[in-house]
Amino acid sequence: MERLSERSIRFLDLRFVDVLGTVKSITIPVHRLPHAVRNGEWFDGSSVEGFARVFESDMFLRPDLETLTIGEAEGAP
Repeated sequence: MERLSERSIRFLDLRFVDVLGTVKSITIPVHRLPHAVRNGEWFDGSSVEGFARVFESDMFLRPDLETLTIGEAEGAP
């Protein structure tokens, strides 16, 4: 968390891959990270293009801080 606040990061993309290896992501505000690490983050899989049908769309994602990387944002100065 310290690395994130030092760089004034406000949002995180939680990235994952589908069964075909295509990268998908959901975005959360950085203040939700501790909750997401402890309890996971529920999201609607039907809102991720090509991922799930509406009637089977509840998805659960738990971030792994061991794989946290900080990249440059698109359009960042």
